[in-house]
Amino acid sequence: MKFEFIDFYYIDPKDRKAKFKHNVGSIHIYAVDLRLDIRGIHVHQFGKKIFFKFPYFQAFDAEAGKKVFFPHLNFIDDQVKKDLSAFLNSTVKNEVRKKLALRE
Repeated sequence: MKFEFIDFYYIDPKDRKAKFKHNVGSIHIYAVDLRLDIRGIHVHQFGKKIFFKFPYFQAFDAEAGKKVFFPHLNFIDDQVKKDLSAFLNSTVKNEVRKKLALRE
């Protein structure tokens, strides 16, 4: 599967809530084969390491008696998820690092 990096949207530290202090922004990518625009993948930075987190929502499961998490984007085909992860780690991380370096 082919993906394109569109942009990185930086969140200024003064605009972040304390519990989201490691969330430095979000990315916008395009899944070419699916003609799908994907936005809102969170970018977290811990020191020099960068991680990506897919958006989700949470609810309370009364039967289980605990919170459960539901992703907004769920992959049925594991290969697509692997391709996306490889693209994020090989291409997007470098683009995010460049854009963060410009802000320092």
